Amino acid sequence: MRVEITFGLQYDRDNRTIDSFDRDKALFTIRRAAVADFGGYTLIDHVGGWINPAGQLVEEVSATIRLDFVNDLTKAERYAKYIKRLLNQSAVVLATYATESRMID
Repeated sequence: MRVEITFGLQYDRDNRTIDSFDRDKALFTIRRAAVADFGGYTLIDHVGGWINPAGQLVEEVSATIRLDFVNDLTKAERYAKYIKRLLNQSAVVLATYATESRMID
C-alpha cells in the first residue's frame, strides 16, 4: 500500500508562522522517522490552500511525504499523528492507495 501524508509548513494551528529553523528541524525529524519506521520516503514540496472560518483564502507552503510498501495502516496513522503534533497542526491529511509497486533493480 502507498500512504501519503500532507501537512502545512508555514502556519501552526494557532495561525502563528513556523520559523525556518523550527520547520527545518521538524522536517529532518520527520524524514528520519520515515526511514526508521518505513524504510524510506519521498518528500514533495508544494503550496496548498483552503478557506478559513472568516471565508478568506489561505495559501501556505506544504509538503507531502509518500511512503511505499506500507503494510501496517495503524503504524502510518501513528506517524501522521506524530507529524501533526510535531508541527502543532490542527490536522494533516492521510491518504492510502492500493497500488502495485515494485523495486526495479
